[in-house]
Amino acid sequence: MNQHRLPPQDIDDRVDDLVRSPLGCAFLLSMDYSNISPADAVKPAVSLAALATAVSETTIWSSDYADLIRYLALKSEALKPLARAILEHPGSDWWFAPIDRKAQVWAARAENASAAPTQARFASPTNRLGTWENRPGGGLYTATLFDGETALFAALHSGVSELSVDFKSPVACWRLSASESARVYEITSPLTLTNSACAIPRVGTAAAAICACSR
Repeated sequence: MNQHRLPPQDIDDRVDDLVRSPLGCAFLLSMDYSNISPADAVKPAVSLAALATAVSETTIWSSDYADLIRYLALKSEALKPLARAILEHPGSDWWFAPIDRKAQVWAARAENASAAPTQARFASPTNRLGTWENRPGGGLYTATLFDGETALFAALHSGVSELSVDFKSPVACWRLSASESARVYEITSPLTLTNSACAIPRVGTAAAAICACSR
């Protein structure tokens, strides 16, 4: 048995968590509208593409954002069977697996596409940001590689936000190895989301480049 299989009670909790979130509902709706089976839904390329689409469609900057959130809330109960079918599929195990520290990918932004990652480039300010300020581009933000796909690649393909401006195709990227001391920051509430957006931790020796690639 796969060590990451969830017990029934945990699956119940995950189903509730997924449909309680507007983003989770948008994710499931993209699967439902495309008639994607649970077996296909759990494939990394499909999961990440659906997630990127959901992120793009639920942006707070959309003129119909409030109406969309209300619509998603109305659909949440009907999406539970699909959520359960996907979460019960053994192929979804990778969603909950421990972070693969040797499969982290960092992509260079357009203005520094030819520069390799260095410790100095990953230095970020420690001050808190204002409500509408963006995170500094020099921070160390990576995505985990799954079967040749990452959340960043999927977001670029779907045109999420202004990523097409920040990253030019082909995107220069490097495979990084995260240190054992690096921790995953989980967004579990509005408060943790706010803290993540406003508090920029100082980057230490969190990663080292081990190979280069392009996408």
